[in-house]
Amino acid sequence: MLAPTATAVTWDAALDLGFEARRGRTVLTRRERSGPLAVQNVLYPEGDAAHVVVLHPPGGMVGGDQLRIAFECDAGAVALVTTPASGKIYRSNGLAACQHLTCRVAADACLEWLPQDTILFSASDYRSTNNIYLHDRAHFVSRDIITLGRQAHGDLYANGQFDQQLNVFLDGKLLLNERLHWHAPSAYMQAPWGLAGRKICGALLAYPADESVLEFVRAVAPSKVLSGASLLDGLLNVRCLGEDADEVRDYLDGIWAVLRLSVIGRAPCRPRIWRT
Repeated sequence: MLAPTATAVTWDAALDLGFEARRGRTVLTRRERSGPLAVQNVLYPEGDAAHVVVLHPPGGMVGGDQLRIAFECDAGAVALVTTPASGKIYRSNGLAACQHLTCRVAADACLEWLPQDTILFSASDYRSTNNIYLHDRAHFVSRDIITLGRQAHGDLYANGQFDQQLNVFLDGKLLLNERLHWHAPSAYMQAPWGLAGRKICGALLAYPADESVLEFVRAVAPSKVLSGASLLDGLLNVRCLGEDADEVRDYLDGIWAVLRLSVIGRAPCRPRIWRT
């Protein structure tokens, strides 16, 4: 294990997990970590697929924190990775809190990255970079939910900064490049071409997908959630906006349940941690 690196007020943490298929089940063959990021036991609710919960004991990030998370699935490995609770980005101390995610999925491997939501406190400054590297025979699903403020506590996210970059590579070629950036307060927060006054932003990516998967997804009733789905060279991209985090999560969970058999080749198996 690498030694943790910390200052009096910030953490620099890293977690690198590698999954391989051995003797009929997926095993965690690489677990390198430093700072307050860890995993405990690998769970097997499906018998052969590895379910892993990433733990971040502080529960939140402050300005200056750096989290680097990497997952790699070798050929034949099947892994589902989630988190136990909402992540929190606290009020900035003048520095940005940064998270860097890297996912690598080989041919005939499956990776699902399904974390709980991330709550942005007012006056927070959060930078998120996500790089996804897929083989054309890989299988991948990811979910991302951003909650602005804590309405129950009177935190309406009156100000703050968020900068998210997403890059998806297919066989080394850039398939999708997106950047979401806002600095509240701004017109973007209320504009119909922006957040339309909504406080919850949800996204789901799935590969490989086709027109039939897109039709299944579009048939999922979004309730009060504003949503849209598109297909780009086999990559399904779902985006939604809502007022309630539970509604957005339930909507994306419903989509995941609909498409998992087609994309991952397995019936839905919700992580037990989601029910606790």
